Amino acid sequence: MPDLDISAIAPLYDQWADSWWGGEQDESYGLIFAPLLVGEGTLPETISTCRELVGPPTWCWDTNGWYELLGISWPYVDATVGQISKSYIAHGGQQDPRMTYVFKKLLDKRVRRSYHSVPLGSLYLDDEAVQRMLKDQARREAEKRGAQVDIEEVFKDWGLDVVQEGDTSDTVSEHTESDVEDLASSESLPVAYWVHQAFGRGQEDHERVLGQWIEALLREAGRVHYVGSLCVGVHGITTLPDAYLDSTHTVPIAYLNESLDGDLGDLAALIIAQLTSLTQGETP
Repeated sequence: MPDLDISAIAPLYDQWADSWWGGEQDESYGLIFAPLLVGEGTLPETISTCRELVGPPTWCWDTNGWYELLGISWPYVDATVGQISKSYIAHGGQQDPRMTYVFKKLLDKRVRRSYHSVPLGSLYLDDEAVQRMLKDQARREAEKRGAQVDIEEVFKDWGLDVVQEGDTSDTVSEHTESDVEDLASSESLPVAYWVHQAFGRGQEDHERVLGQWIEALLREAGRVHYVGSLCVGVHGITTLPDAYLDSTHTVPIAYLNESLDGDLGDLAALIIAQLTSLTQGETP
């Protein structure tokens, strides 16, 4: 049997590929192509629903000296609220404004988790003493640069933002803390994804919708305690369900119709149920 001659459709593929990466799109070519993996080679192809891959830190660098100030010994992270309270009182914290400030910070579980994750050589920015120090350094640097430079420009050069908090004084935050919130609002998707006959939207819209899709899948997997790996993708095939699972690959692909948006919880529940059935050896 002779080799298949694809010369007739090769120009169409080249034209479609050019349109997908920034030119005008032509939906008439969509039906002749198999699924395409976008981001292959530069991003991971799969996501994991396991929440124990990266556990909480087993020690803290105490970069701002909070625990040392209160008399808490290393590794710090295992100190209970009761131990912190007793140490605060034993060291005369009630008469010390700085110790009282730090004590209240460490009682906030969210703040304490964030503080534990600060690497050696860095500072936790949500600290009034650090804020004052940074502002003083920025003012001195601005004065060196001349009258036309303000401290906000200096902060931007340092990779920091000045954030207005109502009528109170400005606070400084890292770009990574203020800009990156979750997958649903991320500017770029941190995983490769499949595209199957879906050309109604551009790559930016696909990544935004897939961010919501991944978030919904992970939330549902956590709810039912499902642990496994999967790929994600978008499709534009009207004859298929809004969400369907392609289990013909080594790692299943959870496809979502590119036109969907908003609450994807019910569709995520359907996919995770099918994945659970596959894991148990049942027919999804």
